[in-house]
Amino acid sequence: MNTFLRNLPSLALVAGLAAGTTLLLDQHSTAGPEPATRDATRELSRAFRDVARHISPSVVGILATREAEDRPARIQAPDPQQDPFGDLRRFFGNQEPFPWSFPVPSPLQRGQGTGVIVDADGVIATNNHVVAGATQIEVSLQDGRRLAASVIGTDPETDLALLRVKEEGLPAAKLGDSSTLEPGDWVVAVGNPFGLDHTVTVGVVSALGRRGIGVADYEDFIQTDAAINPGNSGGPLLNLDGEVIGINTAIRSSNGGSDGISFAIPSQTLAGVMPQLLGDGRVSRGYLGVNLQPLTPELAASFGLETPAGQRPQGALVSQVMAGTPAAEAGLRPGDIVLRLDGTAVQDSRELSERVAALAPGTRAELVLLREGAEKELTLELGERPSRDERSARALRPDGRDAAALGLRLGDLPPGMAREQDLAGGALVRSVEPDSPAARAGLVPGDVILSVGRHEVDSAAAAAERLAEAGGGARLLVRGADGATRWLFLERSARD
Repeated sequence: MNTFLRNLPSLALVAGLAAGTTLLLDQHSTAGPEPATRDATRELSRAFRDVARHISPSVVGILATREAEDRPARIQAPDPQQDPFGDLRRFFGNQEPFPWSFPVPSPLQRGQGTGVIVDADGVIATNNHVVAGATQIEVSLQDGRRLAASVIGTDPETDLALLRVKEEGLPAAKLGDSSTLEPGDWVVAVGNPFGLDHTVTVGVVSALGRRGIGVADYEDFIQTDAAINPGNSGGPLLNLDGEVIGINTAIRSSNGGSDGISFAIPSQTLAGVMPQLLGDGRVSRGYLGVNLQPLTPELAASFGLETPAGQRPQGALVSQVMAGTPAAEAGLRPGDIVLRLDGTAVQDSRELSERVAALAPGTRAELVLLREGAEKELTLELGERPSRDERSARALRPDGRDAAALGLRLGDLPPGMAREQDLAGGALVRSVEPDSPAARAGLVPGDVILSVGRHEVDSAAAAAERLAEAGGGARLLVRGADGATRWLFLERSARD
């Protein structure tokens, strides 16, 4: 008998049971959500849909092309059993026929990100890390057009950048006011995760004012649980009015994908740097010329700062004053505690840094300090904050010596790297000059200097100061990129 025919009774029984089940479900099913609940849910869904529809024409994909460094390569000897040069090898004896090393050009590196149009005349906001070092940038619009883009300006310290395309009448997004956000507010993220254009995700504001992420120098992130993945960088975070209230920047992830912890730069930060980026291509910030450190209760007590019971000390502790800076000229000293700036109390060292940076170079600032248990007033004219590279170079010569004397460029250890390697501090080796004392000692970029001589170091400035004091040579304790710790001896020879 045909198998299908044999199974007909069974199929009929199953169909009957299914029909009976349907009847039972009809008889005992609930009425579903209350109409008011359904209406509220639909209204929220419509709000998300309207935001996505409204913003999508303003969101662009970014393809940034970078040139990779050439890598040395060597022709390897093939398998003797499958050697196409066998006769040639025998002709030359058992040598390799082409025993040379030569540079092999690496393929171009292409990175994908997202941007948002903020001016109808072709201005696009994105992250600095999306376009940094790019030799060619192309943006793709929702209507399928692909346009060449150029960099107007970048601000690595907030990780923001502005691009321009030669096109007018583009659909520009509206910047909202991120200062009105509160935890629990609904937000919508739009971007190109993994190259999937115009992907929309929804979540809430998880927290505000997140710092210490290790992404930028000035961090005041919006944290959200809206799914953000690689490729979302530079895309907009929006409120339910369709206004851009953030630029998606980073994720904290255990596997490279979204773990529900995402960070966005507030729109207020973008609005603050845009005028300078449009006008000058860079951002100028006020500069004191000091290194600051957190003020612990123990340090506060040791410097004579009284703190009410149960409260944390307020103020910014000066740990180092750079030579030739406004702070040095005004007479600031290590051990000073800055209590007030222009009449307003200073909560901590990070707040002081951010408030000074928000002032224009040339601004006259009034400081109130605690020095040796007594308050002291100082007035100074702020300088212009140097770039990251300039600050790293300055850190190597607190006594005025040129950084080339050691062939070493240091930087402070990024918080994320410190957490990853479980380090409390150190100085990160950013570059090493060939045939320099640093190179001869065995230092390589990526090493972390933990101590100089008998002194532990917690910053690039501290390491530079100890190296300057060491004179002819110093013993270093170094943590390598592989996690191994080793001792090195950095010696300045007569020819240096």
